Amino acid sequence: MDLVPAFVAGIGLPLVATAIGVLARSREGRVRTNRATPSLAPTDGDASDAAALGLARDALGADVTLVQFSTSYCSRCPGVARSLAGLAEGHDGDVRHIEVDLTDDAALADRFDVRQTPTVLVLDATGRTVGRIAGVPRVGELRTLIDDLTRRYRVPQHA
Repeated sequence: MDLVPAFVAGIGLPLVATAIGVLARSREGRVRTNRATPSLAPTDGDASDAAALGLARDALGADVTLVQFSTSYCSRCPGVARSLAGLAEGHDGDVRHIEVDLTDDAALADRFDVRQTPTVLVLDATGRTVGRIAGVPRVGELRTLIDDLTRRYRVPQHA
């Protein structure tokens, strides 16, 4: 075997695979806002993403609703649910957390383009998606988005 192909196969390919993995991992958990992109729900009438999920207006938070897509076999979902519920509790009804189980609902997963669990949609007061998080949310980024939507700002605490 020649030296160059052996070097590429032995060193180069694992380095490329590692770089791709690091890049993919760095994007996981980030809040992607989509204020400039249209809603995922149909655009006819008063349709919203909340309506597409079957959520009534009174099921939504006053300012923000965190919709967590989970499955029964997701190992990270219970911890994310506790974290999101804690965030919602700290906002006195302005923020609500709703968990949607996709274990037996592939059509809903396709409808909202859920490729992994947990996936979190951040809905505004009208039920339209303003943010999306694939994977375990980065709490600081999510808290900043919630503060922007609720117009309540907190001073960062340093330990």
